[in-house]
Amino acid sequence: MFFACGLSSYHIALFHLLNHGFFKALLFLCAGTVIFLMSHEQDMRKYGNLFNFTPFIYSAFLIGNLTLAGFPFLSGFYSKEIIIEMAFSNYHINSYFIY
Repeated sequence: MFFACGLSSYHIALFHLLNHGFFKALLFLCAGTVIFLMSHEQDMRKYGNLFNFTPFIYSAFLIGNLTLAGFPFLSGFYSKEIIIEMAFSNYHINSYFIY
């Protein structure tokens, strides 16, 4: 986000900020749901076999993590890739190095 602001691409920085906020909110909601379903147990060693217990939450966690990692065809990929493309498309001497 700061890199996009440094490139004077404020609209792209805002897109990345909103995108980042949505998938981080998804991950925090999933974590809160798992803690609630495990009767407020905070010991991670007792969290075994959650895939069979909560498959919907597992898939939401998976989507959130893949988006955070920038997996292709998810929104995190597009928000990070457009920042890299803007760095390459600037007509400065160091634009290829920044890319």
